[in-house]
Amino acid sequence: MRVAATPFRGAYLFSRIYPRFAKNYPDVRINIHELYSTNLIHAVENGDVDFGLGTFKDPENGKFDYIQTSREEIVVVLSKLHRAASWARQGNDELPAIQIEQLMDSPFIMMSPGTTVRSITDSILKSLNLNPLILYETANNQVVLNMVSEGFGIGFLPRTVAAKNSDIVCFKLEPSFYMHLGLIHRKGIPFSVEEEYFACLAMEHDRKNPLYLPPDSEYSLKIYERYLKSKQKNEF
Repeated sequence: MRVAATPFRGAYLFSRIYPRFAKNYPDVRINIHELYSTNLIHAVENGDVDFGLGTFKDPENGKFDYIQTSREEIVVVLSKLHRAASWARQGNDELPAIQIEQLMDSPFIMMSPGTTVRSITDSILKSLNLNPLILYETANNQVVLNMVSEGFGIGFLPRTVAAKNSDIVCFKLEPSFYMHLGLIHRKGIPFSVEEEYFACLAMEHDRKNPLYLPPDSEYSLKIYERYLKSKQKNEF
């Protein structure tokens, strides 16, 4: 199988579930290519890979078929020294909400164009007709975290990434925005048994983290239900 994976989320997930996949399909060789989201989509569309593994903005894109493994909320992050930090409730798992318009006097630390988070962020800002001052762009989540924690600006990040840093505060958006995680396939080409199994391992892995939400795709949930039944019968 030829797989394209995003460098952070996709590659990490691959490393976590590949040992179990190889145990059940030892004869399946996987060639993996690390690509950012935009290039990953092009590789799938051009048939350079069998499927993409990573994050995507829109699971309803008519050019592709998807197996969603989970969803993750996009949150606003800012330094504890930011004037708005005091609006956050401490010691509460439920994030407070904020309006982007309330933060427009701050520079933005943005993910680079071509990343899923940037695509979602651009859509949010466009819908609000907002043009923030962009101080810095990077393809690395950790750079955004570091610059925000040092007070250089605010940023948008997946909630699991933001949760790793105790020097920032997080706010949810209203309405909430999510990026989807999973497998991306060319339209009309059925997912193979091996690919479906790979997706189910990813779903199983993500469900261990409470910050990942279950997929909202009926097709994906049916595949996972079938996997669980097979697992109970010791077929996997």
